Amino acid sequence: MRQAVILAAGILGAGAGTLIPRAAHRLSVPANSPPRAVCPHCQLAFQPGARGWIVVGNRCANCARNLGPAWPLLSGILTVTSTVLAWRLDPTTADDLVLLAAWLLVASAGLLLACVDVAVRRLPTPIVLATAATLVAIIGAAATVSHQPWMLVHSITAGGLLAGIYLLLALLGGGMGMGDVRLAGMLGLALGTTTWTAVLLGAVLPYLLAAPHAVAIGVAARGRSHLAFGPYLVSGAVLAVLATG
Repeated sequence: MRQAVILAAGILGAGAGTLIPRAAHRLSVPANSPPRAVCPHCQLAFQPGARGWIVVGNRCANCARNLGPAWPLLSGILTVTSTVLAWRLDPTTADDLVLLAAWLLVASAGLLLACVDVAVRRLPTPIVLATAATLVAIIGAAATVSHQPWMLVHSITAGGLLAGIYLLLALLGGGMGMGDVRLAGMLGLALGTTTWTAVLLGAVLPYLLAAPHAVAIGVAARGRSHLAFGPYLVSGAVLAVLATG
């Protein structure tokens, strides 16, 4: 059973990674701009509805030019991350499986958000909020199945706590944007299903991971370059649960 779950998680991660490039490409636009609707190379309009978003790979169907990040890289990252999450969380009950699903969602949505943040230094609010709402539903289901209502309470509390901490940092001029605040709250929802040690690590690790990069771009650009903090927030949350899960 354990090996089957780990294998299934890896396969799901591999598949999800192939779908991220097109969504990342379309969402990588300036703030308050609509998603990209045409290929920038040949001007072919993307398919309407879900067909324009759920696309395998990162090549235009017409001109075969690359759109978005390389899918083998993203698929590889998600395969490894999903497999390790399934191995570390070791789900043995129905509620454990539900919580693993929550973390697989965090990994996939987090990678998409990280790609967009690296490209245009923003974290699309609809993606963050939709993921947060889905996490609340998944965690609520796990709490119901396990008859542990405190699980959802802890999750929401942790989400609010991390969002509050990063909001304070943003107001104090700590280099945070509101997108980072919302993302921290979303990640806190998932971290709240584990331990308070994981929540603490999830708050601290992003700064430790980002420090070398921040110093490097600060020296190179004399402080004029904005650091994409989203990838470090997501990485910190995943590392926190792997360290304490």
